[in-house]
Amino acid sequence: MADHALQFPGGQPGDSQKVATTPDRLLTAKEVAAYVGVNVKRVYELGIPAVHISQRSLRWRHSDVLRWIDERRDPQ
Repeated sequence: MADHALQFPGGQPGDSQKVATTPDRLLTAKEVAAYVGVNVKRVYELGIPAVHISQRSLRWRHSDVLRWIDERRDPQ
């Protein structure tokens, strides 16, 4: 089974911290950005399905992020 733990930058270059995830865990824009490798602003432009937590707050299901990535993989 693949390891879908998110990797986040630590305090020093090259450091990282793993955050355990489950398929339905809700991720912040910052977490999605770190996982996908884009800046936070870009997360809102990618079209990954989001969950509206409040009028000004969005979260992304880990499973939706993984599905979005899988849909964009090159066929082998």
